[in-house]
Amino acid sequence: MLCLSIGAPNSLDCPKLIAHRGLASAAPANSIPSFLAAGEANFWAIETDVHKTRDGVLVCNHDKTVDAMYNGSGPIAQMTYDALMKLRLKTESCPDSWPEDMLRMPTFDEYLSICRKYKAIPFIETKSDDIPDVIEAACRYFREEDIVISSGNEMHLMQTRSISDKIFIHHIFSDGEAVKRLSFMGYCGVSFNYPDYRAFPATLLEEAHRVGVRVCLRAGDSVQAVGDMVAMGLDYIPTNRITPQMMKEGQVFHGTIMAKAGE
Repeated sequence: MLCLSIGAPNSLDCPKLIAHRGLASAAPANSIPSFLAAGEANFWAIETDVHKTRDGVLVCNHDKTVDAMYNGSGPIAQMTYDALMKLRLKTESCPDSWPEDMLRMPTFDEYLSICRKYKAIPFIETKSDDIPDVIEAACRYFREEDIVISSGNEMHLMQTRSISDKIFIHHIFSDGEAVKRLSFMGYCGVSFNYPDYRAFPATLLEEAHRVGVRVCLRAGDSVQAVGDMVAMGLDYIPTNRITPQMMKEGQVFHGTIMAKAGE
């Protein structure tokens, strides 16, 4: 049983923080070390992006190619699993102390295993049309109601809902019209793209909540921002660097976070 369900309220005492691509401030994004760091930091959820190799293995990487993160080149969909596993994270982003095996691209099963070990919600962004395979794999590790399928492609979310009415679906960079469409699917949430979260209209949040849709913004990358987002009534918070421990080390008074020591 997970320590905090998807339906549980967001609060400063127990913030629903999502480690975006793992704890990317501690290790390269979507790497085994970043997932482990997020687990050790007790994040509510760990987010990843999923692709499939040419021979049908699901792996975790943000881009559809390996070029940005690994010492190789080419689309993941055109590479075999064995060829992909020979690649390593670019060395300038990795300390010498990491074992070589931690420098390869994680399989989706490895990510799911880490999430289960640390009782973190798997927040899964689908990057290809392999929705049934992604769901089948996730259900080997988690109950359907403890899985999040996230996508900017509404067709992925519709396909997810056709497979299961229990999996939580999340639409990336949504808008008011999409909120209405998602509300009919049920058990869902959206993110809105407001670079300055303070410009987010309260009426948009109220309307989403009125039709049963949960809401987040990208991203809570300061302690102040996370505190403000909780106070605004956002339901969960993606972050690239703020850990639950950082939130515990502050005190929140009317949206202003002050360090315990010296304030």
